Amino acid sequence: EGFRSPSEHLLDFEDVTVNTPDGFRLRGWLIKQPMPRDCDTVIYYHENAGNIGGRLHFIKKMYEKWDANILIVGYRGYGHSEGVP
Repeated sequence: EGFRSPSEHLLDFEDVTVNTPDGFRLRGWLIKQPMPRDCDTVIYYHENAGNIGGRLHFIKKMYEKWDANILIVGYRGYGHSEGVP
């Protein structure tokens, strides 16, 4: 079973919206390192099968191993992202 929020893994995050050039909004989370401006950011498109919360176990491992911020967003038409897949 997936987690509902990065806070359940004690990860600092913010809800984000990525606006596409053709006017759609992709929804996701930016999971931030303690000094986010000093770290690289990995972009992870998570959905095709499953739920954003179900990816958090893997995201936490990437966050810890790579010492990077993680921007996790859904493809168009999946989760809370607008548009059609």
